[in-house]
Amino acid sequence: MPLELDNAAASSAVTSGINAKDVVCLVKTRHTSNGDDHRLAVEESRRSGTPGENLASTLDRLIALKPKAQYRPVQVTAAEARPAVDWAARMPAAAEQVMPSS
Repeated sequence: MPLELDNAAASSAVTSGINAKDVVCLVKTRHTSNGDDHRLAVEESRRSGTPGENLASTLDRLIALKPKAQYRPVQVTAAEARPAVDWAARMPAAAEQVMPSS
């Protein structure tokens, strides 16, 4: 991945993880928070049942990268971005598990 894309990739991975958590929480508990303290999202994920519990540690790693990827002028490195993209790729499966079948 070119250097200039590392920040964008990490930022997108973080957002994707948070969105997957929101799906799980909304389906399982009919509630999701949207506050500024994203660390609370990890606990919210854990309280939503098995799929959310399974996502919590991955979500925690993604959220730890959020300030650097989205708020700070310091760039995310490729060594940080690549695992973040891999972590985010795990999240949709949990969201799909909780979606009602059509």
